[in-house]
Amino acid sequence: MELRLHIGGDADQGLVSLSWTVEGSLQRPYQVSKKSLMRASSDLRDVLNQVTLADDCICPDPFHPFKSDLCRAGSALFSNLFVAVDGDTQTADNVRDYLSEAPVPYQDFFITTDGLVHIPWNFVALPISAPTNYSDLLFNYFKIKVSSLCGSILHPKRLPLQRDNFRALFAIHKPFLDSALKSTFLTPKEREFCDKLHKLDVGALTDWDSCEEAWTRIYKYDSVISVLGHSEGDEIHLYQVDPSFGTGAIKKYITNYARFSACFRKRAGTTSDSLLLLNVCSSAVTDDRYGPLAVAYGAGFHGMIGSEANILNVFALKYSLKFLEYLLVGDKNVGQAFELAQQELYPRSLLYSCYADPRFAVQPLFS
Repeated sequence: MELRLHIGGDADQGLVSLSWTVEGSLQRPYQVSKKSLMRASSDLRDVLNQVTLADDCICPDPFHPFKSDLCRAGSALFSNLFVAVDGDTQTADNVRDYLSEAPVPYQDFFITTDGLVHIPWNFVALPISAPTNYSDLLFNYFKIKVSSLCGSILHPKRLPLQRDNFRALFAIHKPFLDSALKSTFLTPKEREFCDKLHKLDVGALTDWDSCEEAWTRIYKYDSVISVLGHSEGDEIHLYQVDPSFGTGAIKKYITNYARFSACFRKRAGTTSDSLLLLNVCSSAVTDDRYGPLAVAYGAGFHGMIGSEANILNVFALKYSLKFLEYLLVGDKNVGQAFELAQQELYPRSLLYSCYADPRFAVQPLFS
């Protein structure tokens, strides 16, 4: 058994279209308010941010103390998925009833999206019992597999991408990296792997000027762009900067979303394939495909891996290393690498979502 959902819509109309396939039967689509979905998602992410704020990396399940708040916010988000404002309202009622009857555990839930709205799916709560039951969160019932239909078409005959035509670019917040590497939360093996990764190709770059220059040299290659930084609104920081640094230094270490998009977009006619791992706080939160999403869903790119809320620096690094280990040296495609990283780093890994083509794969970069 499986469940499928395609999410599309019209940004100008403020509507999100939901098309469900339940047990092989395609249901008539209906539309819900984008504003309501975004508000409910924001309320849920506020709880997730509280989880991160209280996380000491010692507690095996940092979500447990917040289970009541998580389930209430997740239940509200669930309800907003079925408040049809247009289309076949009966479909909304039927699918809601189906999901409310305790579905068979561990069936596949395939979600495709055109990038108009991102939802923290792992924390949507099914209204099976009172909205405080931790076991009713969606990830307890489904193997959730999200993929994007935006960006370029990935041609299967090119897979896996060839090593000699592949480059890795790492944009690194150096103080964050240095602090995380000192943490006992990382193993010696992870520190060693981090060092190997950051010596690849153009290396680990610690300011945006260097990133822009390096991208002009490698954009024609297949690639992965991995960013480990700090997010402030529509800015991504690679250093802790204050006004006394002057405008030149500030521009060097801080990029806004408009500059980020302009930097990493590919020129017309470029045929290379790329993936974005944007490991900054709340990088999966959408605003009409603005900012990094204009890159991730643009020509030559096949989506992104991003976070649904704020993330501890040390866990952000640990997650990057695990995901990239599977993708870049473990002979796994994006879908497999994401699922394995989620399993091994559970439950904190539930803060990440995959909005990318799961088939994206590359020959091992090193052994």
